[in-house]
Amino acid sequence: MYSFQGIEKTQQELLETAAHIEVDVLEGASGYHDPTICALGDIRYVEYDQNGIHPQHVAVSDDVRAAFQQSLLFFCGGHHAKSKPSLNLLESHLDKGLDHLHQIKTIGTELKPALIAGDIKRVGEIIGEQQRLKMTLPGKFTDDYVKETVAAVRDLGAYAQLPGGKISAFVMVCCPDGQQQAVRDLMKAGHHEIPFAIERNGTTAQTV
Repeated sequence: MYSFQGIEKTQQELLETAAHIEVDVLEGASGYHDPTICALGDIRYVEYDQNGIHPQHVAVSDDVRAAFQQSLLFFCGGHHAKSKPSLNLLESHLDKGLDHLHQIKTIGTELKPALIAGDIKRVGEIIGEQQRLKMTLPGKFTDDYVKETVAAVRDLGAYAQLPGGKISAFVMVCCPDGQQQAVRDLMKAGHHEIPFAIERNGTTAQTV
């Protein structure tokens, strides 16, 4: 929209504007990570506090980036729901979930060194552990579908995570040891695979 008006904005300005619109103006049940990664692209370690958003580029080799991307599969299961009710429930019972939220954050910090080291197996373990902890939180984070999907993927040696602040429409699976075809066979009933790639350059505008 800025480009249509002939206004140039940096990626940092775009992420700050997008985050402000989604989180503050529209009071969305969202965090700052989505607009940040959309604006900047590639692999980022993002921290945010009362002083702002602090994204760090995670410098990995081309081989590690390719191996990480190859290990990931993304599916849509169509379980659409709103995040707001789930996150409101979490907020109202924060005392019951705070310890596990701290654990989710702590294990999340281990992703950066695991990726830099190219330890895709450890990356998968972290993804799986974050999902396990998320399912213990007060909120609408789990049901029989979630439990069965996570368990079935794990039985194949892979790790599933349902992103978002609710029982997600999407399932991300990390296959650190070549389980991609087995996971595809498992998920073909009731799920649609979505091809994707890690966007290295973030948001750009081109005139045609």
